[in-house]
Amino acid sequence: MVELALTRPLRAVDMPPSLSPYESSASSSSKDSAQLQGSGRTPFRMCILMYMSTRNVYVSDTDQALFQEAAEIAGGFSPAVSKALREYVKQHRLMTMGFEQIEVELRSDGVDHRVSFTGRRLVRVQRDHEQGHRIDTVFITAKNQIAVASKVQRSLPDWAEGKENLWSHPETWDRDFWMVGDRTLTVYANLDELRAVDTDLADRVDSARHIVPYQVLDI
Repeated sequence: MVELALTRPLRAVDMPPSLSPYESSASSSSKDSAQLQGSGRTPFRMCILMYMSTRNVYVSDTDQALFQEAAEIAGGFSPAVSKALREYVKQHRLMTMGFEQIEVELRSDGVDHRVSFTGRRLVRVQRDHEQGHRIDTVFITAKNQIAVASKVQRSLPDWAEGKENLWSHPETWDRDFWMVGDRTLTVYANLDELRAVDTDLADRVDSARHIVPYQVLDI
């Protein structure tokens, strides 16, 4: 176990003997000293103690390498710990507002990839599409923007309608059997931008935003 002190607890500052409590200048001169002696006052040396806040962090042997790497990245132990604590508090505050880490699976030109962000799901809207059903999942982000994840679910072919053992057909094992085209994520700066593109979806989002995301009920 290693104990790390994040700041120096004590610092002493010496004041030159030529200065007195009546002097305001940080520099001294022979003239000042002569005036002080002529006034009948006795020169003295004053030491000012300034107490600086300090916190101790106990690091286990298994985490020493982690702390060392963090210190090298941040330029010291104190900046590393402070930055980590700020991020921790920020995430905790967002969670109390109903936010969480969102991960969305996307497809661009047939290539699958994932994106993540901090946000809260507002509404999921399914509407008719010429190839099946369009599904839009709308999120409000931590920066108060609107993110819309969109995909098109393919209509089932005639031979698949009503079949209970549909998963037994190898054709259905491919994701492309169920989905059409790309899966996209579009971010709008505000509701007005979304409304200019999709009025119906914007109206649903506006209604969802008025619902309190998190409540503690005394029931």
